[in-house]
Amino acid sequence: MNQTERKSSVSFIPSVHPVMFHIFAPGAHQVEVAGTFSEWSPVELEADKDGTWSATLQLHSGFHDYKFIIDGQWTPAMGS
Repeated sequence: MNQTERKSSVSFIPSVHPVMFHIFAPGAHQVEVAGTFSEWSPVELEADKDGTWSATLQLHSGFHDYKFIIDGQWTPAMGS
């Protein structure tokens, strides 16, 4: 095969990684997270006995905007 017959191709395979979301919200009845990774559709978090709510989601590599929803109130994530 000569130089003109060679074709190069690059395949993009997105990387997916587990990302843990957690927030301390004692007394909350429901906590969710929503963001660009879920097209802003809320995902429910689970509470532990000390009032920390968490969920581990499989996200594509990159930057994602997100907010927590605590008892129906949208709350910016820390650092937002």
